[in-house]
Amino acid sequence: MSRAAHEAIRHPKSLRQLHWLLAVLLPGLILFGLWMGQLDRSDPLKALVLPWHLAAGGLVAVLAIWRWTIRRRHPESLRAAAARTTPLRRRLAGTVHAAFYLLLIGLPLLGFGVWILDPHLGPAPFGDGVAVGNWSERLHRMHYLGAWSVAVLLPLHVLGALTPEPDGRRPLGRMG
Repeated sequence: MSRAAHEAIRHPKSLRQLHWLLAVLLPGLILFGLWMGQLDRSDPLKALVLPWHLAAGGLVAVLAIWRWTIRRRHPESLRAAAARTTPLRRRLAGTVHAAFYLLLIGLPLLGFGVWILDPHLGPAPFGDGVAVGNWSERLHRMHYLGAWSVAVLLPLHVLGALTPEPDGRRPLGRMG
């Protein structure tokens, strides 16, 4: 395959860079969040590290939106990639990618909601009543389950990237 043909299949450089940046940030953010979740609400360390977790989550959401925008602006690399694979694999990849984008944008929003409502961690503009506490707990549970969903999707994504396509090439090459 010529270099020009190979480059047509590869994703744009900015998309590849954002992909790898998110690939480093996301597992770290999940592990950090799980560690932070083990700290007691009254632990001063939690109050110290929470803003970093919130900022990193916000950064992930912004990077995911930016990456999605770049993908939408460069459909040629997606069409070239889709033409090389089977319909089932296209659907599976599309489902995993859609779930990733939903989670990468939705989880920071849920986390921000938890922070806003929790009177022990955030500003709690609605007080600390039972109803507010219930909503905070629901959002926290959704945030937690969403993080585990990402943890399940990551190995599926890696497996898909490493599994050869019908022509023998691995999708990982498009992100290299």
